[in-house]
Formats: sequence, C-alpha cells, structure tokens
Amino acid sequence: MFPEIKKQLEPKEKTREKIEKVKQGIIQKIEQQGYKAEPMGSTARNTYLPEKLDIDIFFYFSENTTEKELEEKGIKVGKKALKGQNPTTHYADHPYVKAEINGIDVDIVPCYDPEKYLKDKEKPILTQEPRSAVDRTPLHNHYLNQNLKEEQKPEVKLLKKYLHNIHCYGAEEKTRGFSGYITELLILKHGSFKKTLEAASEWKRNHKIDIENHGEKKFNDPLVIIDPVDPTRNAAAALSEEKLGTFIVKSRELLKNPTKEKYRSKTKINMQKLEQKNLILLKLPYPKETVPEIGWSQLRKLENKITKELDQQEFKVYRSTHWTDEDKEAQILLEMRNTKLPKHEKHMGPPFYKKEHAEKFIEKNQDIYIQGKRLQASRKRKNTTAKKAIKTYLESEEPEVPSRYREPVKKAKIIQKTRKIKKNKPILKKYSRL
Repeated sequence: MFPEIKKQLEPKEKTREKIEKVKQGIIQKIEQQGYKAEPMGSTARNTYLPEKLDIDIFFYFSENTTEKELEEKGIKVGKKALKGQNPTTHYADHPYVKAEINGIDVDIVPCYDPEKYLKDKEKPILTQEPRSAVDRTPLHNHYLNQNLKEEQKPEVKLLKKYLHNIHCYGAEEKTRGFSGYITELLILKHGSFKKTLEAASEWKRNHKIDIENHGEKKFNDPLVIIDPVDPTRNAAAALSEEKLGTFIVKSRELLKNPTKEKYRSKTKINMQKLEQKNLILLKLPYPKETVPEIGWSQLRKLENKITKELDQQEFKVYRSTHWTDEDKEAQILLEMRNTKLPKHEKHMGPPFYKKEHAEKFIEKNQDIYIQGKRLQASRKRKNTTAKKAIKTYLESEEPEVPSRYREPVKKAKIIQKTRKIKKNKPILKKYSRL
C-alpha cells in the first residue's frame, strides 16, 4: 500500500551518515567517562521519519546508585558529552540533557542498567517495578530489535506518517495520541500498514492487544496494548478516546478510498460555516516558566471547567477545544448552542403535598406557580450572556482554575466577533479536524 510514499519516507544516505556520525561521537564521549551507552528509539531501529530527526542515547548506572547520584551524575556526564553544543537540562521522571547538533535533536538520558531487571536476555520482561519509567526503554529497544522484521520497518514509517497527517501521532499531553512505540507494536502484531488499518476499523472500545499473551491484568482504557516487556502496563494508556476514534474512522475512510489525498488528510477551515455558529474565543497569556506537558494539561482542565460551568448555567456548549504556542499565548474555543438566555430562570420546588417543604419554598421565593404536582418559582438569572458567565467565573475569588493559569486568567480576553476569531488559524484548524 502506497509504495511511492514508502520510498519518500526512506532517508537519504547522507542523512543516515549524519545520524550515525552524531550517534557514535556522543557514545564515545560518554564511554570515555566510564559508562556504557546505547542508542534508543526510532533512529536506533531505523523506524524514524526523515523530516523529524532525533537521537536518544541512554547510559547506565549500577543498581546500588542512589536516585540523587543518578540525577547529579547524569546531568554532569550529559553536559560533558555535549560540550560546545549549548546543552540544556530538561525534566521528565528525572533530569536529562538535550542539545541540537547539525539539525538533529539529541537527548542523553541516564537510567539504571537493564541487566538488573532481566531473567532471560532472549525474552526481556521486567521482573520488578522499575525505579523510573525510562528504565523500560532499553527493554523496549531490545524487544523490538529482536522481533521487528526489516520488511516491517517501512510499514512502521507509513503508519507513523499517517498518524502524523491525521494529528494522532505523539503520546505527549499536547496530542494524547499514539506513541512511536505503539506504532511499532501495531505493525509487529498485524504485519503491515494496511492490515493495521483493517484491524483498527473493527475495534470496539477497550480492544485488547497482547502480543506475548501476558494478560491477566484488566484495564478500562479506550485501547489496551499490554506492554510485551511489562505485563502490568498498558502501553496505550496515554491515548485519548478522541484520538482513538479519529484513527478508527479515518482508517475506514482510507480503506474505502485508498488515495494519496485521503492518506495526506489535510485540514480545511470552512470560514462560511464558522459565520453560522455561536463561537466564543478565550485568549490568555501562556503561564511563565511552565513546561509544555503541564501547560497543555492544565489548559485542557481549564477548558473542561469552563464548559462545565457554562452547562450548569444552561449555556449549552456543543463543542470545545484548546491550543497554545507554548510561549506567549493560550486559547480556548467554545461552540455554543446559545450565548444569551432570558432574564429569569425556572427553579423547581418540592411537591405541594409536602406541607413543611412547600411552606419553606414559598417563604424563600417569589413568583411561585404550580406545574403538575410541584411548586415552581421564577428567579432572576445571575448571568444572561455566556460572555458574562465566563467573566464572572474567572473573576470569582476562588475559581476552580488550575494553578498555572490562576494569574493568566486575570488578563483573559473573551472574543465573540467572528471576524476577530477568524484570525486565529491554529485553533481553528484544530477545531475543524474530525
């Protein structure tokens, strides 16, 4: 399927040589400091996309190394290996060092020697809880090197590129899609890109893939892929319901019409349709000194809280999404059923048969009437426009706003004019996707 695209996804010899030169140079510098180092990830297994080059180098500490020592020495070794390349320290489970060399992103990651986890080197399986999440990575690398066939690697690239085209590639909070590791496991399981699409088009929620037949533990995630090296872990746990749904629906579409246009799946913004909708755009500053993973996660939570607040006040939100440039600005886009409501709202009371409750209700309310067997009251509404409801919520003394956005929401702009909303292409593209 798509042999011409497969050919395009193969890197040029010059690119291969550049990757190998950078990789070996760094490994040599780490080994000169007395540590064993190995390349990991897609560039180590030749399953990478040529337009996105990154190299992961892991180096190992013995089991008796404390976590503090691993962190401190890990940074020191990484920075020395990347000397002259402007290395920076980043944080996941524990610190790692990052730099860019000749257009290639390089990560140097310390971890515990995988030997401590192995019973059988031919079949790597965790025998104890890893001290950090990255300790699994060498085992993943070992497992895929043993099991993924050479003829399957172009199929992995075809799947990765397709997932990228439909905005479902990447397990980070920004995307909440399919990780590179999952794509390789899917091809390993099904054999090819086409067969993976055929399988996905039939998936039901909580579909389970267990390549090594480990599976005793139950998971309630949208998709379950038992990690071949860790039977207690769902490798697809970060995948959102929406991204799984997009992949399933798009798989069915591509199988029905296997054209390059469907494979590329470009997003188009229909400006005319936007004018027919009730849209509200919330723009606020991106929180200072906030890593993208937290910035995206808390922005999603803020979107959910605002949506819930509006729904409770009877402003029905049909659809919403969020976006940030991870630097200066964050945005939330809401599509509303209604942005205005009557001045008064209906307040349901107790059945009139219940004397005590009925009398208390009458004391507390005005404009009372009976509907069916219940007392009802007409109350003045607190907010008659969605814009005011959002503003009131964000300006309240203790709004349920995620910590990083408590200051930025004070400078939030609430925009309703379609001509102004139309200028914000990144979030409109995200909104316009399936």
